[in-house]
Amino acid sequence: MKNNIIKPLTFLELHQAYEKCICTGMRLFGGGVTLQYEYPEIAIGIFEIGQEEIGKSFSVLAAFKYGKSKIHWAEFWKSWRDHNKKVARSFFYEWISPKRLLVGKNIEQSLDGKSRKGNVPKEKESAFYVHYDKDNNIFKSPEEMIDLEEVFNRAASMMSHLVTALSIKITLDEGDKEWNYNMFCEIPHRIMSTFTRQEDMIAILNEFSSRSNKHYILINRLKEQLVEQHGLIGKMVEKYRK
Repeated sequence: MKNNIIKPLTFLELHQAYEKCICTGMRLFGGGVTLQYEYPEIAIGIFEIGQEEIGKSFSVLAAFKYGKSKIHWAEFWKSWRDHNKKVARSFFYEWISPKRLLVGKNIEQSLDGKSRKGNVPKEKESAFYVHYDKDNNIFKSPEEMIDLEEVFNRAASMMSHLVTALSIKITLDEGDKEWNYNMFCEIPHRIMSTFTRQEDMIAILNEFSSRSNKHYILINRLKEQLVEQHGLIGKMVEKYRK
């Protein structure tokens, strides 16, 4: 795909892209879970690619606002294969729902989605490629570079973002689908285009929901859906602990 492409997408094309990014993320998550004990280094790489797909879904969600703006579409297509931007945008889902799964004995010891390798793209390289450690003058295989705590950390981070993305999709697909997407896209677009602190989101969502009864119903339904989805994940975690 050429970086100078500026093709605008229709509502139906964007909706298809959003759905397929989330569905692909779900399948990659399932593949990672299947491999996490026997091939943990491959599993973490799969979780990382899945997290990139979830990040792409956030870009798509914001793009419902772009209309025919050549500047926005040029940036959209330029970032479509930018691995750093894709994974970074996955974390933007935490602006909409800060609730997330953590791995560790307590919050202080948790990696909280961060990578010991410095960033997620470097973690992905460690998962798939033999690394030369120049400080110790030795080669290291992916199997030697990745431990299970790192795998579980990436899985938990991806699952947290996936749950929020799925909750948003379920909410926006109810009722007046086109109105829902065209209105809600303002929120991810703002997060991506304007410096927004996570703690600002309560006020932003409250202002959005105050605009009309339809806005209120949309945000209220999203909150309900998030509670429902996180409840299901909580039950899965408790079952796993037992």
